[in-house]
Amino acid sequence: MEVLPLANQLGQLVGSAQKCQESGHLAKALESWEAALSLSSSKLNGGPGQTAEHAGLARRAAQVANKLAITWISGAQHRPDIALSILKRAMALTEHAAVPPPLPSPPASAAAGGGAGPSAAGLPSATAGAPVPGTPGSSDTAAREEEERLKTLACTHNNIACVHRKSGDASAALSALEKALQLEARCTLTGDPAGTHLNLCVVMSQLGRHRDALQHAMSAT
Repeated sequence: MEVLPLANQLGQLVGSAQKCQESGHLAKALESWEAALSLSSSKLNGGPGQTAEHAGLARRAAQVANKLAITWISGAQHRPDIALSILKRAMALTEHAAVPPPLPSPPASAAAGGGAGPSAAGLPSATAGAPVPGTPGSSDTAAREEEERLKTLACTHNNIACVHRKSGDASAALSALEKALQLEARCTLTGDPAGTHLNLCVVMSQLGRHRDALQHAMSAT
């Protein structure tokens, strides 16, 4: 059997991931993104374009992981333990760590086509579909990719806060949101922390810190 070049194999995996993602098969999409990321690791040689490409694959995998995690606490599903494990997976991917072990079996909504709905109490779930990095090798591409990496990581912390708040742990939610805000402060090109400020407003109010809640509400406008 003919073995395809790495670039062709990578293209097939990316195509499969995108197709699964578009049809709402989030668990399979994540598996394909991670397989593409693993294959990309085998061809890295330290060049800036390849590094940005690899980071883009990791980010796309993390975005799908965020969407998949939310399905475990949406509707009739309430498995915050699984949601948090997938969000930790998203963090590892965004931080360019090794590909984690296999996923648990997905809930019916994730396996059969339903995308993630809105997360609890106004806390946003991650969005997917951001473009893969542009011109390989350019410093502008690397800068944009770093911004997207930080934004995706901040979104992951927002979703972790969503899980904690839905589980009744406002203090843990606050800690996650403060980390998200710190990450968004490092985004100099496209930073927009309004959503995180609103989420902090909700959590601060729940904790009885109404003056702080008002400050975050004002910062969101």
